[in-house]
Amino acid sequence: MLRWTTALYILGLVAALLGFGGLTVVTAGLARLLIVLFLAAFVVSLAALAIGVLRYDARASESDHSSLGAAMPAGAPSTSE
Repeated sequence: MLRWTTALYILGLVAALLGFGGLTVVTAGLARLLIVLFLAAFVVSLAALAIGVLRYDARASESDHSSLGAAMPAGAPSTSE
């Protein structure tokens, strides 16, 4: 997506240098739209990553606590005697 944005900006600059005003406006508008879409997708990806990390941490801490109780079966003699 960033390649398309860069290509459209370059095309817009070339069109401006050659005097094609309408093409310049169109390519700049499309490049601006693609940048906004890219940034929105980036923010959504970061949010999804943060949520996934938080869920993984919560699951890991739950399994740590449950494994402590499962380390010694009920009714097993204690070794501290």
